[in-house]
Amino acid sequence: MSYQKFLIVCSGWLMALGLFGVGPVNAETVPVERFEFPIAVINPSSTSNQPGSGFPGYRASNQLILYSQAYGKPRTETNEFGFEVTVINGRVVEQEGSDSLIPNDRGYVLSGHGTARQWLIEHAPLGANMRLDATRQVIISEVTLETYAYQLAKKLDAYKDLVSLPLWDESQWVIRNMERLPQDVALARIQAAMKRLDNEAWRQYDVFPATVVRGAWHRPVEQSASAVGATLDRLAKAGINTVFLETFFHGYTIFPSNTYQQYGLSETQNPKFAGWDPLAVWVEECHKRGLKLHVWYQSFYVGTDSFNGPGPILKQYPQWANVQYSSMEQPNLVPSTLEKGAYFADQSNPEAAAFLLKLIEEIVTRYDIDGLQLDYMDYPLSLSPDRVSFVKSTWGYTPIARRLFQERTGVDPATLTPENTLLWEQWSAFKEEQVNRFVQQASEIVRQHKPGLKLSATAFAKLLEAKVKKHEDWRLWAEQGWIDFLAPMLLTSSVKVVGQDTAFVKGYTNHKIPIVSGLFSPFNGSGPGILMEQIRQAHSSGAHGFSVFDTAHLTDEHIAALQKAFGSASH
Repeated sequence: MSYQKFLIVCSGWLMALGLFGVGPVNAETVPVERFEFPIAVINPSSTSNQPGSGFPGYRASNQLILYSQAYGKPRTETNEFGFEVTVINGRVVEQEGSDSLIPNDRGYVLSGHGTARQWLIEHAPLGANMRLDATRQVIISEVTLETYAYQLAKKLDAYKDLVSLPLWDESQWVIRNMERLPQDVALARIQAAMKRLDNEAWRQYDVFPATVVRGAWHRPVEQSASAVGATLDRLAKAGINTVFLETFFHGYTIFPSNTYQQYGLSETQNPKFAGWDPLAVWVEECHKRGLKLHVWYQSFYVGTDSFNGPGPILKQYPQWANVQYSSMEQPNLVPSTLEKGAYFADQSNPEAAAFLLKLIEEIVTRYDIDGLQLDYMDYPLSLSPDRVSFVKSTWGYTPIARRLFQERTGVDPATLTPENTLLWEQWSAFKEEQVNRFVQQASEIVRQHKPGLKLSATAFAKLLEAKVKKHEDWRLWAEQGWIDFLAPMLLTSSVKVVGQDTAFVKGYTNHKIPIVSGLFSPFNGSGPGILMEQIRQAHSSGAHGFSVFDTAHLTDEHIAALQKAFGSASH
């Protein structure tokens, strides 16, 4: 059969398997596996799902939520701490990380957090048959032979330009003859065909050469040089050439800090790394292997209840803490609820900013690093403006910020609401200014001490949302040349969203700086196939590199897939 005719056959199977909204094939579909899970709420609101009223998408811990057109919003508006699948005509057709587009009246989105998230990852694969039992309010998933055939057909469509005709012919034969084979034999043939397709396609990837960033974010846990080396060998095998090493997080440095000592902090290093200097070792071991080491610097995030509360900085200088509107009258430090248990420094406090900039200067001048990446370069997350508690969820109401804004406008920002349109916009712009000034000052420090060092920043891809909910204006940073590249965090398992968001960010920076797409599908629990397709999509959408979040979620299967495309023996 010719290549063109085979494409027609594949398209027919995709249609038959429901890819374009048509019902399933008429073949016998004996379930291979059957699972069910209770749905907490259908189309939640702040009143119908009180436990989730303060969370994005009104989704609370460990809940499975169903969103249909009756939800009244185009997307679920959920955050990255869950997992979602889109169901159309009773079949899983998309797997997302968060904030999924809600389909028309023929479908819905299932969104899970915690145990529900894990259930979706394990039991609602692409192509699964989904059925809602409204009486018991449970969702039933059936994974059939047809499920795997659907996956094979989609894979063939995705790889049509990458694999050889003999492999096409072999996969075609499997699809055409699966109904004639015993079910276990057909299943084994389909799974083997998918594996061979993946392996051959990944070896043909011609994206992101070794001259650009092929990175991974890493939180260090290693306690010796040999352990560091083993981690780096694993990443290097996968073709990773840049490590974004979490160096300042939870309010601690991983190295013994002179800046902490100068400011009189009782703890000058994360106690997990007491007795040695991990950063020095990471730099040395990276350079031995020809890898680049970029410090991952978490800026205004300075503590968490999950690790020693507010942390050493705010314990010594509680007046440096950022303050949420709802906590203005509280005598003690109050963490974020949307970024659960996290504490933040006040961007408008010159003493706090000076400390954080001094710490950057120490890192840049003391260590032979290749780059520094500013994370949490924004205000703590607030709710969307359409939420009743929006104002109460916003941040920046510190004594210093309120005084500075009142000196400028004659108005205490604590008295404002969005209905005070002009003044509210001025208050939002004031907060953006505080962040922008810090980025500019950090840039000046880096350019002064190490002109060749790459300064980058993470960012939320949706610019308007980033400005409204986080007071983050990454477009200005790019236009002013304060940073060398931008790493938008693409908090999704969707391939198409990676492409859309990458192209959006590239366009809104006016192509002035490179874009390194931050890929979160491993963090969201997706397998290697999704990650590899996201990488290819990022490249075709104009990215100059990619970075994977994060190494703790990179399985051996992810590493093997990356190795086929980017490992030293792959080409």
